[in-house]
Amino acid sequence: MKRTCKWFLIAIVLMMLIAIAGCGGSGRDPIDVSGVATISSDDPVNSDGSYFDRYRFRATRDGYVHIFMETYGGTPVSDPYVIVFLGTSEDTIIESDDDSGGGSNAYLSFYAEKGQTYTVKWTTYDADDFGDYWWSVEEVDTSVPFGSPQQVGDNKPEKAPVDPKAKLSRDGN
Repeated sequence: MKRTCKWFLIAIVLMMLIAIAGCGGSGRDPIDVSGVATISSDDPVNSDGSYFDRYRFRATRDGYVHIFMETYGGTPVSDPYVIVFLGTSEDTIIESDDDSGGGSNAYLSFYAEKGQTYTVKWTTYDADDFGDYWWSVEEVDTSVPFGSPQQVGDNKPEKAPVDPKAKLSRDGN
């Protein structure tokens, strides 16, 4: 009887570990990161003279990616502008946006392919625009098409917490 109980407990623990590990599927959770950052004169410079931060990610599945960049904080940027490139070379622009996020905020959506690397450039419309902004990158269900922030923004927090794992590159690479 004790031996049966012992094996039963071991089986339960193993099933719980398998469930926690996410047995099956891709082994990677969809990307859902956000944070607060600052555009400053210490950042790399675009060819138009505006400064930028960048974020690179590899799509974990085929499906839509929604990207927001919004003014934030006591000294916000005045006109956020976001550009998405295919790969890391920044030669091929997938999508860009200036004002689709309501007011002067930027929002865009594009279809990403699993395993493909994308580069997001957080910048501003004017070269002398410095300040804080809130950003987010979210992979969503493959059935969610391009849409306005009002259509897809139900999961968007009003003030997103900073994700310490989400790093923006400021070194120009």
